Amino acid sequence: QVHDELGQLLNTLHISNAALRARLEQDQPALCEKADIMAGLIHRTIDVVRNVATSLRPAALDAGIYSGLEWLVRDFSDHTGIACRLLLDEPEPELPEEQAMALFRIAQESLTNVARHAAAHTATVRLGVRDGQLLLEVSDDGKGFDQTMPGRRTSLGLMGMQERARAVCGRVEVSSAPGAGTRVKATLPLQTALASPAANVALATGSPAA
Repeated sequence: QVHDELGQLLNTLHISNAALRARLEQDQPALCEKADIMAGLIHRTIDVVRNVATSLRPAALDAGIYSGLEWLVRDFSDHTGIACRLLLDEPEPELPEEQAMALFRIAQESLTNVARHAAAHTATVRLGVRDGQLLLEVSDDGKGFDQTMPGRRTSLGLMGMQERARAVCGRVEVSSAPGAGTRVKATLPLQTALASPAANVALATGSPAA
C-alpha cells in the first residue's frame, strides 16, 4: 500500500539522516544544524503520512485481525531485519471493524517505534483474551528509555495510541527502562464471546539474533 511504502521510505531517510548527523557532529557544526532541521522536516512528514493512513483501512484486515497482524510482522521484519514473533490465542475472535482497526494501528505504531528508536534485535507481538478483555502486547529487547524524561512518552506516539484505544473503550500502557526494552500493552473489552481456552500459536519471522 502507498502509505506503508511511504512510511518505510521516510523511516529509512530518518535513519540515514541520523547517521549523517553523527558523522558531522565533530567537525561540521553548521552542517550538523542543517541535519537537525532535516530531521524535524522528516518527522513532520511522518506525522502527515500517519494522519492520512489513519483514515484508510488496511487491506490486510480483510481476512481478520490475525491475518492482518501476520502481514504486519512479516512486513516489519522484511523491511527492518529485526526478528519479530507473533503469538496468537486460538480461536481467533471475530472482532468489530473498529476494534480490529484499533489493534492493528496500535501494533503498527508500536513496531514503527521499535524500528526508529529501540535499536532492538528482536520484537514480539502477542494478541489474546484474558478475563473477557482483548490484550495486545508489543515488546522488544532494545535500549528502552527513561519514562520520567519530559516529552519522551508523547514523542513515541503514545497519545495517538491512547486515543485509538479510548475510541473503542480501551486503554494503552507503556513500560520501559534504560537497557530493559519497551512494552506497549493495549487492553480492549471483548465484544465477541470465545468458547474455548487460549492456546498460543507462534509465527516467527526474520532471523534470530545471534
